[in-house]
Amino acid sequence: FIKTSGLVNRKITKWITNKLVTFLRRSELKISRKKVLILGASYKADIDDIRESPTIKIIKQLKNAGYDAEYSDPYVKEINIDGKIKKSITLNDKCFKKYSVVLIATDHSIFDYKMIARKSKYLFDARNSKSRYFKKENYFKVWSKFYIFLLILIIKKVKFAKRIKFNYINGFISNESNN
Repeated sequence: FIKTSGLVNRKITKWITNKLVTFLRRSELKISRKKVLILGASYKADIDDIRESPTIKIIKQLKNAGYDAEYSDPYVKEINIDGKIKKSITLNDKCFKKYSVVLIATDHSIFDYKMIARKSKYLFDARNSKSRYFKKENYFKVWSKFYIFLLILIIKKVKFAKRIKFNYINGFISNESNN
C-alpha cells in the first residue's frame, strides 16, 4: 500500500502539472506571464512538514516545462529546490498581479480564501478549498479527478492482492494458504 500511495503522489503531481501547462499554453488565453503561484508547501493543512510535499515536485515540473513558480505558505518559510532556496511570499492584494495562475496545493485554514477568489486571475484547486467563494468563470477544481484516479489505483491493487491470495482481515494481512 505504501508503494501504491507513493505512485499515486507521483502520478497526481505530474497530472496536475500537465493540466496547468496545457491551460497556460492555450492560445486563446493570451497569457503573457509564465508565472504560477502555489498556495501551500506542506503535505497537509496547518502544519510545517514538507516531507512528500507535492508543491516541491510541481515547482520542479513547471520549471522543466518553462514556467516559473513561487509559493506561499505561512507554516513553511523556505524550501530547497535543487539546491536553491525559495522563500515563501506573503499574500496580499498586490501579489496576485504577478501570476497567471494560482494553484491551491495545501488548504491551510489561515488562507484568506475570499481574497484569493477575488484576486486570482485563474484558480486551480487541488484540495476542494472553500469553493463557495470562487467564481465559476476562473475556477477549476482538480481534486475530484484525483480521488477517482486514487480509487482506480486502490481497486487495481486490491484485485492484484486477491490474485496472489492475500486477504485483509480485521486489520491484519494474512496469506490464505496459512489459514
